Amino acid sequence: MTNFYFSPGVMLRTIKITLKDEDFYAYEEDGIEYFTFGQIETKYPINSTLVFANLGYHKVWTTTMLLDIYLGFGYKLSTRN
Repeated sequence: MTNFYFSPGVMLRTIKITLKDEDFYAYEEDGIEYFTFGQIETKYPINSTLVFANLGYHKVWTTTMLLDIYLGFGYKLSTRN
């Protein structure tokens, strides 16, 4: 038995990372920008998309012997808001 196969796929993922630390930060009051030191929280949402596909060849000679050859490729795009 001999078979060729094609296996496509798409993966969408969103990760939300929050960092808490002490640092300098700016704020505005009465039209004047002030800097102070204190607790800050920074959020990083990361969006990721992956499109991939596998091409393959499957050959079976007996129930104990087979050959499987495949080639996979993909493209990943990530953005941070």
